[in-house]
Amino acid sequence: MGLGAIAWLLPAVDYDQNTHQPPSTVTAIAAASVAAENASADLEWSPSQAVTTSGDVSGVVTAIELQPGVPVSCGQTALRVNDLPLIAFCAPFPLWRVVDDSTQGADRDAVDAFLRSILDGATNATTTGDLIRRLQTERGAEPTGSFEPTDVVWLGDGFTPDVIEIEVGQRTDGTVIVATSKPILLSAKVVSSLDLPALDTGLQFSVAGSASTFAVGSGRLTLDPAGLGTELLRSQPPQADLPESVQGTLTRQIPAGAVVLPASAVAGNGTRGCVELQDRTVVPVDVLGSSGSGVVLIGDLSAGNVVMATFDASSC
Repeated sequence: MGLGAIAWLLPAVDYDQNTHQPPSTVTAIAAASVAAENASADLEWSPSQAVTTSGDVSGVVTAIELQPGVPVSCGQTALRVNDLPLIAFCAPFPLWRVVDDSTQGADRDAVDAFLRSILDGATNATTTGDLIRRLQTERGAEPTGSFEPTDVVWLGDGFTPDVIEIEVGQRTDGTVIVATSKPILLSAKVVSSLDLPALDTGLQFSVAGSASTFAVGSGRLTLDPAGLGTELLRSQPPQADLPESVQGTLTRQIPAGAVVLPASAVAGNGTRGCVELQDRTVVPVDVLGSSGSGVVLIGDLSAGNVVMATFDASSC
């Protein structure tokens, strides 16, 4: 074989014009099917609630019709004092004075709306006083047509008791706490160093020190607040301050075919990028996030592909 033939068989070598050295390359490696990282979740809680009697209620508790964990229905009898019913009153504000047909103001409007929501058959001709008398008759109270603060327990827009704070036979004299609820976790957002906009499913958050795992909402790093709140309240010592964050592990499923390359080999910003193969072909990729050894990518790229170790194209 002649020298010409040997030269023809040798691969062409692309030298860096400045250093006269072959440009550096790296080989794409297969990404793990599951990746995990330490993360935390920022928590937002609602305050605990307490339902009380009016300061003017005086007598003996003869019945309690609230149950822990069972939502209180607007209009139901919450308890009886001296065998007279105290009604669960749902309204934007507590009842602060006696309301009857002669009353004018937002409180009468609130009482009227409340009664129409719980009593069937009310018409435009039915007065607020008529509604009050009808409710009183149904509940075994004297039909006076006057709705008094001592007739109700104010719930706001709803209430689920966790602890019943009074007992049958207990005497009420002034304001008495009837029931309390635990705080409610309103939101839980995972704080992650990863940018995962292209990977919006298959994420899970495991609470540190607990066997509980919570799915992360599709398209956003938020957790199921109800389940996580229940878990955290169960593990909290009595009287402890509610945590503002919780530590855990964020686990993500990596799609089949994903590869890992050094960050220097990937051009672009955010979720889209591109890499340059050894033959100078530019290949677009989706950026799924980072790993301990580089950037996790998916596209027309396979494990074993050789790419340029440095690629700084301004756009792909």
